[in-house]
Amino acid sequence: MRQQTQSVQKRALTRPPLRAIPLADLLPLGSRRVCIITMSVGQWDAVLSSSYEVGFVLLELDDDERPVGAYQRADAEFPGRRAS
Repeated sequence: MRQQTQSVQKRALTRPPLRAIPLADLLPLGSRRVCIITMSVGQWDAVLSSSYEVGFVLLELDDDERPVGAYQRADAEFPGRRAS
């Protein structure tokens, strides 16, 4: 069990290229029904990876917690827009 835990810890997740969506389509927050996960600039982990894979919007915030980017899979359903 310990050996398995160590091998999992050694595998680092690398952030794949993400599909950016316009912040104007997302803001003001709460104006559309969509699941949003916040993240720091450059942050990437298993929770963010899983959330992106199921179609959640990742909202990237700067150090002052201002939105600087938004990302969602191309095949995810975005309210008010057809999946591409």
